[in-house]
Amino acid sequence: VRRSNFIASSASYYTMYVYGSGGQIDHDGSNRHTTGDIKLYFNAPTSDNLFVLNQSSVDYVYYQQSSTAHVTKNVTLLILDSNVDYMYLEPGSTTDTHVRVEGSTVVRTYWKTGTMTNSTLTASYVTGTHWYVYGTTIKDSTAAILDSTFTTTYYVSLSDAQDGSLIVSNRSTTGYSYLFGKQTGRASYILDQATVSTTNTYAVYNNAVYRDALLEIRRSTVQTSSKFAVYNNAQIYGTSLHRYIDSTFRSTYTSTASSTYPPSQGALCYYYTYSQFNDQSVLEIDNNEMIVVPNGAYGLYVRIKGGRIQHTTSRYTKGQIAIFHDATSNADNVVVVEDSNLYQINVYRANTHVTSGDTMVLRRVTAPYVKLYMGKSNNTALGIEANTITNLNVYGGATGNATMWTSYTTVTGTAIYDLDSIDSSLFDVHDSTMRYLYIYTKFLRMKPTIRSVLVTYTMYLTSGGLQSAQLVLWNVTITTTYTYGLRLVSFPLVAGSSFEILNSDIKTTSSYAVYLTSSIISDGSRFVVEDTTVKGLHAFYTNGYQLNAGGLLYVRRSNFIASSASYYTMYVYGSGGQIDHDGSNRHTTGDIKLYFNAPTSDNLFVLNQSSVDYVYYQQSSTAHVTKNVTVLILDSTVNIVTFSGGTMSGGSYTVNGTSATSLSISAGVGSEGQIVVGGTTVSSTWSLTSVIRPGGSFLGAGSFFKRGVSVGGTISAGGLVEFNDCNFRETSSTSHLLTIASTFAASGSTLVVRNNNFLSLGTGVCVYFSTASLQGAQIAILDNELTSTTGNAVQFASTVNSNQFVEIWGNKFYAGSLVIPLSAALTYLSIIGNRLVSSSITGTCLLYTSPSPRDS
Repeated sequence: VRRSNFIASSASYYTMYVYGSGGQIDHDGSNRHTTGDIKLYFNAPTSDNLFVLNQSSVDYVYYQQSSTAHVTKNVTLLILDSNVDYMYLEPGSTTDTHVRVEGSTVVRTYWKTGTMTNSTLTASYVTGTHWYVYGTTIKDSTAAILDSTFTTTYYVSLSDAQDGSLIVSNRSTTGYSYLFGKQTGRASYILDQATVSTTNTYAVYNNAVYRDALLEIRRSTVQTSSKFAVYNNAQIYGTSLHRYIDSTFRSTYTSTASSTYPPSQGALCYYYTYSQFNDQSVLEIDNNEMIVVPNGAYGLYVRIKGGRIQHTTSRYTKGQIAIFHDATSNADNVVVVEDSNLYQINVYRANTHVTSGDTMVLRRVTAPYVKLYMGKSNNTALGIEANTITNLNVYGGATGNATMWTSYTTVTGTAIYDLDSIDSSLFDVHDSTMRYLYIYTKFLRMKPTIRSVLVTYTMYLTSGGLQSAQLVLWNVTITTTYTYGLRLVSFPLVAGSSFEILNSDIKTTSSYAVYLTSSIISDGSRFVVEDTTVKGLHAFYTNGYQLNAGGLLYVRRSNFIASSASYYTMYVYGSGGQIDHDGSNRHTTGDIKLYFNAPTSDNLFVLNQSSVDYVYYQQSSTAHVTKNVTVLILDSTVNIVTFSGGTMSGGSYTVNGTSATSLSISAGVGSEGQIVVGGTTVSSTWSLTSVIRPGGSFLGAGSFFKRGVSVGGTISAGGLVEFNDCNFRETSSTSHLLTIASTFAASGSTLVVRNNNFLSLGTGVCVYFSTASLQGAQIAILDNELTSTTGNAVQFASTVNSNQFVEIWGNKFYAGSLVIPLSAALTYLSIIGNRLVSSSITGTCLLYTSPSPRDS
């Protein structure tokens, strides 16, 4: 047919009606059809057909092989610059068949084939409402709509698209877009620069099975006012790729959605009950906008098994992200979410899943709930950057060689890092604000850091610990009214680890600023506090024996402040271990208690320029032999000082330049060990009951004792007790100023009282030897000034033992007597150069001895 016009009287009649049983039609574009229908029908295979409808206007175009099994070849159907109401094309099983609709208005197009090989179906610059494509199998073929508009639907249903076939919507606008069937062997389904807009439940619905095939939506907008922008009820296998790039996916459905599974509405969702991505398949999402309205809707929902996800730089508005990994071995996944405002993010992988190379990054995201499950992973990266999150949960199994960082992020609820363990990795939380920072992790062979972080409720580390690891808190501020500021529970430090609090400020108005329980420091490990302020009802508190053998508590340039005298600035229990606390630290109010139930060595504790209520340093047993222990109380104000337990050699207990209410010293000293009270004012009665072993000594020097001092305990051979340059005062009518009640060794023990000033305003004795066993002690009372207004100056009780070596030289007795009882049979008594000053009160020297002293 050439250059002919076919005109029907109305739409219900035909401009051309042809039935063929085989045969051939050759109708080119020189012909014109007006009104009516066109029907070309073949009940046998045909080949080399040509039908061109050009610049025509008809109601119906119908081209049909009566069976899809008809194998047809070289068929060309062209609809050019025409208007068609309904087009129905069934060309059979085609080879080298080409159907093109161009520059036309076709209201409805319906295409149905059998097997389509090396063929094309193309709409370009077409306007209509419906575009349907049905078929069994297409091979190396293309079904495309280009620069077209189909307002209601773009619908493709194929049993199988194979071998490089291409199904594409390019620069086109459509209503809901459906894809059914299979895609295998390099087949592709592409929406490029497309717009899909509908009120349908699904804007894009994909119910296909993919194997080694491509689904791609790029530079497109997909939106619905109903439930799902994109919904994939798909199974993906082999090396298939689903790619979403530079597109917008929007569901404006406003009904309340459940935040649980399955998803009831969303932007990009995959079917919820099974894993879609299997084998080596990949889901790639890059630079998209995902928009939903209610919190419970999903911006993205997908399950992955064996395959992997490559999700980068996409942005979400409201709703949720849910990515489930259902396999134990899929690796190299990437999830990056940026510039989004979400309700919840949930990336899930079981802690037993072994994987590697995963990357998760949240950047400039606002979301109430974030749950990230890393699995049992290696070489992974997890970044939380510049986000605002209500609750952040990071979970994982045994993790190694990972990079995990949280920076410039605000967590207004709880931030949980809960990994079975993390080994040889980077863990860094910095420049962030968190209400509750919860770390439930064991760190191995690494240096985790928490720096420039503000915590407004509590920081809690538990059920983990450090092994050959160094955890650093630097410039951390914890300000809270909660019971704990920083709490460690079941968080041990072993194998040379260290927990370091540096340049920080930890304060609570409640019970404990820093609290440790079941968190043993041992095995060459250190707990370090430097340049830090710790303030609470209790400032630093260990519940139970946390400082164990091989552990060190190291404290420098820090302030510890308790709320009142009944609480502790520092409370440390150790079972062995070592403390190194120098004079650069300060303590205010409250008590200090350092208690060890096992021998310790090389301890240093210096209280300097501080004001506290109670200082208590104790070994739980006098049998504990300790070495090189130095306890210094310098230039401080203390209510009670207690040193007790143990026997120390090569160290010292020193109170110097301090104002104390009372001292209680019962700690033992051995070779080269020393107890010193120097330059100190003690306002109440105090006692020394230590065991002074050979080579050990006690020295009271330059101090002011406003009430009585009692010296008890045991002074062994080679042990020394000495008071010099001290002032003793007692206003009580009966209390003695210096009472010696010690048990001295049979020989070689020494007591020296030298150059002191004694003033008793009552009946108390200045220097009184009570019921002590003096035995072979060497006793020297030298160059003292002694005044007892109504009592004796120096008196030996009648029950003291004999064999003392006593020298009383150069003393001034202003008032009071020197009394040596009848029973004191002295080995040696020397009274030389003493002055007995008689004024208004008569001083006397009364020697009640019978017989006379031997060898005197």
